[in-house]
Amino acid sequence: SDLLNFEKYPMAGLLRPAFAMLTQDAKRARQYTQEAIASQNDWLVAAAWMISAALAENSGDMDTLRSSSAQALARFRVLGERWGLSSSLRMVGSVRMLDGDLDEAAAAFAEAGRVLAEIGSRDDESHMRLQLADIAARRGDLDAAREFYQTALVAAESDGSDLDVTVVSAGAAMFAAAVGDTELARSRYAV
Repeated sequence: SDLLNFEKYPMAGLLRPAFAMLTQDAKRARQYTQEAIASQNDWLVAAAWMISAALAENSGDMDTLRSSSAQALARFRVLGERWGLSSSLRMVGSVRMLDGDLDEAAAAFAEAGRVLAEIGSRDDESHMRLQLADIAARRGDLDAAREFYQTALVAAESDGSDLDVTVVSAGAAMFAAAVGDTELARSRYAV
């Protein structure tokens, strides 16, 4: 409902734009996000900047994606909230990759991994290692890329998610094929 008090219930301030996004009501999602950004609740404001970044990504608005993800990161740093910090670091890392700033992208993904480890979470560990593998490959550091692919596969297998194992195996197979290791590519595709 439009009448929810998200100052008192900050999660409602996130559910509103999330629901609007799910129903593909971009106009209402933007409106609700702006209302959450105007909130007095610091956590809600930081999270709303992440939603703003996601909306911008969905619409291909790179300038807003850059500024919104930077806002989210800065605000979660101040709050010290680890989940939001790791999520915003991953967003910023993705933006940096798109911008071709591989050093900053690698730093963001590596920090996101450390932040998650601090709270004992293994969420997206394999995804972050895939990103780091991609960055290493783009830099021409094929040994580091191989190592990241291997550790991403170990992380995916230890989490027990078939989807993660499939995604990591496909990424590792594409890398192996690109560097001419057809034997390894075949074994990765066989998963």
